[in-house]
Amino acid sequence: AISFTVGLTLMYTDRKTEDTSSSINEAASNASLADLSPLPTLRVPSAAPTKHTSSGTTESPSKNTHCVINNILSIPDQDPSVLGSHEDSMIVTMDDNDDDICSYYYYSSLWCEHSGRAVHTNLNNYTSNVMSDEKIVIRYSAEPHTFLIKVEHYFSYDEAEVGPNETNDQEWVGSLSINTLSFDGTTQEFGPFTSTPEPGVDTHNPSGYYGNPDYNHNFYVVLECDSNCACNATQTAQIAKNDYYY
Repeated sequence: AISFTVGLTLMYTDRKTEDTSSSINEAASNASLADLSPLPTLRVPSAAPTKHTSSGTTESPSKNTHCVINNILSIPDQDPSVLGSHEDSMIVTMDDNDDDICSYYYYSSLWCEHSGRAVHTNLNNYTSNVMSDEKIVIRYSAEPHTFLIKVEHYFSYDEAEVGPNETNDQEWVGSLSINTLSFDGTTQEFGPFTSTPEPGVDTHNPSGYYGNPDYNHNFYVVLECDSNCACNATQTAQIAKNDYYY
């Protein structure tokens, strides 16, 4: 069974711009990663350090023994005549270690790098026509590992700008694509993975200030990889509750 120990938080936090490095791309010499232009953000990355674990193994300097996984979350194109906003986000853990997280808030660790936001906003104000992708790049030693990718909705004030009878932005659900690169150049592609929210359930409650706890389109993808960087991706039937933020 897959579980997260989490606490309910439906309040909002301001976002601020952060810069992330692309050291993962340099380390994976054959990896071809699309550049993502950073966008202004309002969430503030946590000051708390990410806890790390080590396998305790020593790699041979004469062999390239690393694997690369690119996880890209996108909001599909929408009708430009329909106003609205939608943002989703990824959270990744490795080998059931909930203390070592890769996400918007914990954007750099020993094995991953996070950049961008999966957001589509079309409003008649300063945030109009914003569309970008979120990416998490995983680089790990060529040995068996299991990665749990959670895709969840991020509630924002922009969603409350348009009334529920004027938009269908609750249906603008993110799409997750995964591709892998082995140390011998072998590649794999998985997805796209997505989900369908319950019809007629809006993202916000009538006041517009709090996320609607009844709105949920979140899901999990389990990625199981062996020592040759060969992976198998499965979307689980278990619902990923939208009851916390990282």
